[in-house]
Amino acid sequence: GEAYSFIPELPNNPEIYGDSVVCPQTFKNYSFACIPGVSYFWQVTGGIIKSGQFTSEIIVEWPNVGSCQVSLNLTSSTFSCNLSSFTFNIEVLPRISILGTTNICEGLNSIYQDLNNNVSEWNINNGTIINPTIQPFISNQIEVIWDQGAGPATIYAVPRQSSIYCEESTSINIIVNEKPQTPSGI
Repeated sequence: GEAYSFIPELPNNPEIYGDSVVCPQTFKNYSFACIPGVSYFWQVTGGIIKSGQFTSEIIVEWPNVGSCQVSLNLTSSTFSCNLSSFTFNIEVLPRISILGTTNICEGLNSIYQDLNNNVSEWNINNGTIINPTIQPFISNQIEVIWDQGAGPATIYAVPRQSSIYCEESTSINIIVNEKPQTPSGI
């Protein structure tokens, strides 16, 4: 009887798969090819491995904004030798935050702006942007008059500078309340 040993073979151009730009307080999957005879050891900088250590796929929680990294060491479970190491860089970028009142009476004006004072292209429904005065409405803030009746409204913002946020756009919901009636005949 001859003894045979299985030697694991790595795929061509192996890499870690997953999102490289993420939002804080999110959970993301990172995976590598499933290779028989290989042991997986994951390490994460700036995040927390929630499940999957020693498998070909992990789930990572990204709690805070920052430059982070997922690393994977592969070893042969047959020969107890290191086969290869891989790293994957992740940027945890902030969410877009719009500041301004979300509950207002019809006919009133209010100002909305990006929390970080970055320039966005703005759109709105159930109201009118009065500043800036020309479309497209590109500015770090807008002034709105709520002149299209009571009911739900939405403000949309699309940042003009890419790669400063973890998302491409955001929106906030506004409640426009009926203007109170003035008493008469008192």
